[in-house]
Amino acid sequence: MFSAPPSESAPEAKDSWHAIWMNTAEAETAAQILRAAGYGEPTAVLTLLEGLRQGHAYESFSAEGRARLDRLMPLLIAAAGHSPDPLTTLTRLIHLLEAIGRRSAYMALLIENPMALTQLVKLFSASPWIANWIAQHPILLDELLDPRSLYDPLTPRHLRDELRQRLAHIPAEDFELQMEVLREFRHGNVLRVAAADVGTGLAAEKVGTHLAAIAEAVVCEALELAQRALIERHGAPRCPGLDTPPDFAVIAYGKLGSRELGYGSDLDMIFLYEGCEEGATQGLRPLPNEAYFARLGQRLIHILTTRTPGGILYDVDMRLRPSGKSGPLVTSLGAFRDYQLNHAWTWEHQALVRARPVAGHQLLRRTFEQLRQEILRLPRDPKKLKTDVRDMRAKMAATHAPAKSQLIDVKHTAGGIVDIEFMVQYWVLRWAHDYPGLTRHTDNIYILQALSAENLLDSAQALSLIEAYRRYLSVEHRLKLMERGALADAAELSDWPAQVRRIWDETFKD
Repeated sequence: MFSAPPSESAPEAKDSWHAIWMNTAEAETAAQILRAAGYGEPTAVLTLLEGLRQGHAYESFSAEGRARLDRLMPLLIAAAGHSPDPLTTLTRLIHLLEAIGRRSAYMALLIENPMALTQLVKLFSASPWIANWIAQHPILLDELLDPRSLYDPLTPRHLRDELRQRLAHIPAEDFELQMEVLREFRHGNVLRVAAADVGTGLAAEKVGTHLAAIAEAVVCEALELAQRALIERHGAPRCPGLDTPPDFAVIAYGKLGSRELGYGSDLDMIFLYEGCEEGATQGLRPLPNEAYFARLGQRLIHILTTRTPGGILYDVDMRLRPSGKSGPLVTSLGAFRDYQLNHAWTWEHQALVRARPVAGHQLLRRTFEQLRQEILRLPRDPKKLKTDVRDMRAKMAATHAPAKSQLIDVKHTAGGIVDIEFMVQYWVLRWAHDYPGLTRHTDNIYILQALSAENLLDSAQALSLIEAYRRYLSVEHRLKLMERGALADAAELSDWPAQVRRIWDETFKD
């Protein structure tokens, strides 16, 4: 994986590839060279190269840019020939060159660094998603210079340290550059995860854990930037007569909450604050506390979702907040408690199984976790709970009709991801009152292991569900990296859906 191509090629080979690129070789000679190099469709390759030479991108290059491209293309053509599908790989590489535009320094980087060029070809061959990711963010070419770091995703602690170090060098007033650094950080570290996934290989659940850690680091630093700007303008919130200031926390739900994030996942979140509602900020332009926290939530969403030259950070989904889209963007902890205890539907308590605080004030985060466990451990009517969970699953299934082909929706098919998640949530809500340890974790695999450890779930069933869930996560990640949508071949799932559905039927039978 870490080997670079030979630094010196035979002069006649260099001349041959240069002649093919410049279209000075005889057509039959060029076809023979391409076939010998691994290209099964030499005519298509020559047409592709002519399209680049005659295209707008080449015409727009400066004289120096064209000279660099003329040096780079023979290297890329030769290197792509060693990939399993040379024509597809070369097509992706040309798309990158067109995306680079007149920034010919990137071409110089590849010419001068054979290791980087080798990693580029390998990654572009392995995954169209990675190819498009780098084409959208060419600055990521710098990540290819050191394969040791490229294939080694950072730990959560190192992610936070790296991001803080990057932001520490930026003037506090340069908000646009701060936004770009957040994006570059996220894009680069997601590339590391994807490279490790297609290269050395990662366990399916590790992919989600790494991607969630990246998102968590970004949300934490984005929140600090948002707070800093608001405090500078309006002052910090205060409560009359209290030494402890009110504060704010970001609660993750869904895949971020359960640390099972995918490459294209959005972030399911809610915002909570705690403190007196009659208080106000202590600045030159004071705001009521409630208004301050509402603006803080808006500014955080702005940082995460605004499109800049570096793209967006994440799509954000706030629909799980109390009262859904019709409810306020930010909720007080007291209002959240009242809603969850007195007004929430069963499916909202199901969602709480995967909820965890990811950013904000530590005391408020701990208070939320205590409240979460209190709600999940409430005694429930087993019959009503079973009916509610089963009915909600049926409503979801009705909105996702089975595909009319041999392809299967990994998430929504009977016996798929959602069935496992619903069973896990049902079991937690059913038994957490008597087995409080079930609420300690938010990810499905750990919860299944806890259910088995408490003898609430047969060990063979638990193992079957864990293996099925891992297979589904792995297939989901592969579908994304190969840009194949959400549908998988039935053979990829083996008989796991049938096994999961048998456990479902046994669990929810009357």
